[in-house]
Amino acid sequence: GLAQADTIEGPYIDQGVFLRSGYRSADEFTAYPLDNGQTTWNGAVDPNAIDPAAFYAKDGSLWMVYGSYSGGIFVLAMDETTGKPLPGQGYGTKLVGGDYRAIEGAFAMSSAECSL
Repeated sequence: GLAQADTIEGPYIDQGVFLRSGYRSADEFTAYPLDNGQTTWNGAVDPNAIDPAAFYAKDGSLWMVYGSYSGGIFVLAMDETTGKPLPGQGYGTKLVGGDYRAIEGAFAMSSAECSL
């Protein structure tokens, strides 16, 4: 989810859930649909929506890398105005991992060797 405040001390305003994982039933997809039409969740290939880290690419665009353990690490293009993912990405792009291979705590930063 997303919380917003003018200062670190708050008060914070709940902006709602924008990404969810661990769906157990079709009813949960109805309550929290993905924006790409996906209607099932598989822990071996889909992410855990945890461990987010936002970063700016060299071109100034905002991104969020997240995920862990079972389904892998994913990245989403974000809307700087809303703080939420740009529409139509679902879980975003898988970068690495999956099939229940242990991987945790993704982080991204710019480097001279990287084009992103």
